[in-house]
Amino acid sequence: MGFIMARLRSIFSVLGFLAVMTGAGMALTGCADTNQVSFVRLSMDAPPPAQIEDVPELNNPPTETWRPGYWAYTGADFYWVPGEVIPRPSETAIWIADHWEQRGYGWAFVPGVWR
Repeated sequence: MGFIMARLRSIFSVLGFLAVMTGAGMALTGCADTNQVSFVRLSMDAPPPAQIEDVPELNNPPTETWRPGYWAYTGADFYWVPGEVIPRPSETAIWIADHWEQRGYGWAFVPGVWR
């Protein structure tokens, strides 16, 4: 069993490296398609359930929005990144929140984007 776990860790390390390199390549090419993931953090385990946060009242909704908190992953453990009020790049911009997606090789973190 130890051999299998070591082999799986090795495979996931390679996948993580490839994801980082792919993200770096997309960032360097100035990818305009916001449907592409520019960076992926991999985890074999599912992230914990989202924490409940108190969302503050926005002072000026046309110029700011709430970015919900999310679970980040260090490569060994998850940690909670609290939500925050962030400025909008334009009054019509919509924030698509950071989130985790289950994929064939485990869980992938998809950073939030403006649309």
